[in-house]
Amino acid sequence: TGNTQRVSGKAVKLIVCSEVARYEQPVHEGAIAKLIKERVKSFLRYKIIYESTPQDENCKITALYLETDRRTYQVPCSKCGHYQELRFFTHKEGPYQGKGGIAGLQDAKGNWCAPDEAEARAFYLCEQGCRIDNEHKPAMVDRGVWVPEGCTVTKQGKLTGKPLKSGRKRGYPLGS
Repeated sequence: TGNTQRVSGKAVKLIVCSEVARYEQPVHEGAIAKLIKERVKSFLRYKIIYESTPQDENCKITALYLETDRRTYQVPCSKCGHYQELRFFTHKEGPYQGKGGIAGLQDAKGNWCAPDEAEARAFYLCEQGCRIDNEHKPAMVDRGVWVPEGCTVTKQGKLTGKPLKSGRKRGYPLGS
């Protein structure tokens, strides 16, 4: 939606708001999110979906995500079974420093490889240090689990722990 007239005055059970980080808010209209919540108040069961490409850490979609249970999609290592969020870059610090991301993109001196060489050398490095090659990734992704912040996943794929926030507002970051 994005047009406040299209949102105003209609009772609906499902609202999908696309590219909310780009919404412009006329001062006299009130917050679009407030108008949207007015549209679903007639229903006991409703769903509001906010979607957008984040512009920066202060944009509307980031603020909405921070209000949720902040789920991440975690996949099991094909070698050791450790569940982890797939990352592009390895961890810079902490217990998984240098692990949990794509490795093999740099030579022994730390120089970035040429694209053809990087494609041939690259592999995923599990947070536990296991080397994961491309042929193992589809099965890992198929066994993935959405994990709320505050929880972990056992090697059997079961959630453990207590979410830091209620699951009433669920947040899912999706990369493209």
